[in-house]
Parts: sequence; structure tokens; C-alpha cells
Amino acid sequence: MRISLSGIALLLAICPQVLGYHGFCSGSGHSIQLLEPADVRLVTEDVTITPICGPSATTHLLNFRCVFVLQNLSSKALQIQVGFPLDQEPQLMKGDDTELVLSSQFIVRDAQATYHVRHLAGPPLEKDAHAFAWGMKLEPNETKRLHVGYTLRMTPDAGATRKLNGQQEYEKPWHRRVEMCEILGSLYFTETAIPWAGPIKQTTVRFQDTSLEDCLRKSPEYVGANPADLPAGTELPDEDPYTASPGSMADLGFVYGLKLGTLYRHITPDRWERGFMEEPVAGRQGPEYLPDAVVWRPENVEPASCVRVMYCLLSIPEASSDCRPWVQRILGKKPRKDDVLELREIAAAFYGIPPHTPSVKRFVEQQIWFDPKRKIAESEATESQRSVLNCLRTIAEGVPDAPSSFEPKKTSAPTDGVLRQEQQTGQNSHVPGSP
Repeated sequence: MRISLSGIALLLAICPQVLGYHGFCSGSGHSIQLLEPADVRLVTEDVTITPICGPSATTHLLNFRCVFVLQNLSSKALQIQVGFPLDQEPQLMKGDDTELVLSSQFIVRDAQATYHVRHLAGPPLEKDAHAFAWGMKLEPNETKRLHVGYTLRMTPDAGATRKLNGQQEYEKPWHRRVEMCEILGSLYFTETAIPWAGPIKQTTVRFQDTSLEDCLRKSPEYVGANPADLPAGTELPDEDPYTASPGSMADLGFVYGLKLGTLYRHITPDRWERGFMEEPVAGRQGPEYLPDAVVWRPENVEPASCVRVMYCLLSIPEASSDCRPWVQRILGKKPRKDDVLELREIAAAFYGIPPHTPSVKRFVEQQIWFDPKRKIAESEATESQRSVLNCLRTIAEGVPDAPSSFEPKKTSAPTDGVLRQEQQTGQNSHVPGSP
């Protein structure tokens, strides 16, 4: 698995509400914008985002299909210039207009015409901004339905499930390894640089979550390599995960062969509902008419609203067969019984079982996946979750107790130049299929 460690500052600048959500510049969609003021209203926008699954978690694409309804509010014909922001990814900025259009499969048309688009950089756009742009005419009081389509790549990134405002010290050295994850996601920005005349009446965003989640469950990633391909005698990590090279993958909490395969979804804003990519025919029933998407229909769309769907691939095991490799990669060559039991509590907290050990409580409270309102008994966990917890208990019983004099040492968070584990708080659910 190749993980990028860049992109934090850029995305924070683009969408400040999404603090800590980094690495998705190439997986973000946008609303259209006017390049100069005009008496034209953006009446509605309807956005459909369909994942195109690749052979691994690092090769997925997103197909955007947008329908914008524009209305000329004046009694005279208007010639307007319309822009569509490009992602601020360096490789997307290379090439001429034709190459840029073809690489993103960008197309814009209405009922009468397919428009020729050009690449635009600099004024009237903001500094360092890029966009596709085209001119179009609106007759007096005309309402026009505009279709825009394009395809973007989902970019994986290294990250952590720690909240943005969480404490930046670890009570146990191995805590950092538990929260390390691979992040995949998509953004859709509703902002416009120059406001349209009048508010948007309705925004609808549909995201086909079922097909993407099925793909992600089938393609777990491994840090460095698939454990089956690791050479015999490959060294397990020492007890302390930090290394002599600050900023390295091991120093950040990733260790060779660590499996990232448990899916957790974080979706904002709230008020998403189960729905359909295409509304089913009335009266028909069957598996093909089961909800296959999540849908967001806000009552009021604020400027610069940012729709976010984020998936984290975590190391927390989903099957008992993953328990021993997980313990070894997180706790090192010689795990202690109390650490294995705490690791078990962390897994249980992820499933919704409240922890009781103070250090575990403090750790899980810093994680975006922990919901203190979600409380279940261990007997209410799924069969696979109970098998994981039973396996972890068995492992704990087979390792020695910690020396009575052992005290967990505190290790400061990474300094400048090292990836920070920053994530936005919000309503979360790790149950696939629920917004």
C-alpha cells in the first residue's frame, strides 16, 4: 500500500469546516459559479455521485452527474460566463485544454447544445484557482436545465481517527498504532465565488454507498505488503513504536504488515437518509428496489457548504483469525497481559461496548468513531464481534502479567513536519449502510 502524507493545508484552505480531513483534493466535486455578476439564479442543483470500483482500495473513481437549473430573472437576454472549479491537484493542472477536459471526462450540455469549455486560471478567479469555463446565452426570463458530468480519482491518504481537539499525548506508546488508518473519501462543495441572484431553492446530493462499501470490504490494505508475502523471519515491531527517523511510517504509527480492513464511515453534514440513486417505479418491489444510496436534501444551503463522505480502513479485527496478527503488530514482540486486555477493551468500545479501564476510556473518547450514547452489552454484539473478543481474551491469558513497577510512559505527539492526527467531530456511525 502506497500512502501519501501530503495535502492537509490545501484542503483546510479550500474547506475550513473540514478540519483535519486531508488528502481528497482529487476526489472533490463542485457546484458551478458565475465568473461575473449577472441577474441569474441557480434554482436547484441535483448531484449524483457513483463510485467506480477498482481492483484495490487505492484505485477507486467517482463519477459525478449534476443537473443545475438556471433562471434568467431579467426581461432581457443575457450572455453569461460560467465556471466550474478544478481540483487543486498538481497533476490535474498539466496539459492543454483538451487534455484537461479528456482526463476528467468533463462534459456540459443543455437540451440544445454541448458547450466548448476552456481552462481558466487567475482572475476573475481567486488566487491559484483553476476552472473550466464556458459562455452561454439565456433568453429573457428563460429557465435552462444544464447537465454537467465528470470523473475524478479517489485519493487514499494516511490518517488517524483522533479528533481535532483531542489531547495530543499518548498514555501508552502503542495507542498511536490503534488509531492509524487509511482514509478514502469524497467532497462536494456548494460554494460559489460570485453569488447567484437569490438563494438556491433545493440541493440534493445522492451518494451510492452500497457498491463502494462492498468493494472496500473485499479489498483490505496492508501497510508495506500482504502478510502472506512477508519474508520468513520478518521482525515484529519493538514495544515502543517510535523510531530514530521522525516522520517515517513507523514513527507515525504504521508498522510493516499491519492489516487495514475494518470499515468505518464518517459522513457530514447530518440529516442524511437512506434513498435511491434512481427513484423506483411506483408499486414495484424486489431486491433491485432496495435503497442503494444515502441522500442529503438540506432545507437551506449555506454558502461554502461542504458535503463529506469519508471512509476509514482501520486495523481493528473483524474476524478472530486477525486477532493474533493485530496484537503482534500493535503491541510488539512481547505483549503484556494488561495491554492485551486494554486492546480488547478498545475493540469492544468500537463495537459499542462501554470501556471501564480509565486509560481506555480516555483513549476512546478521543476517537471520532466512539459514540458515548451507543451502549450495548457484550452479549448483544454480533457473533463475529464476540468471537474476536473471546480470541483476544484467550491471547491475554497466554501472556505474562506486567511487572508491578511498570508505568506507562507518555510520549509527545509528532512535532512540525509530522502528520498530525486531526479529524473533525460530528455524527458518526460505523455500521455500514446507515448515514
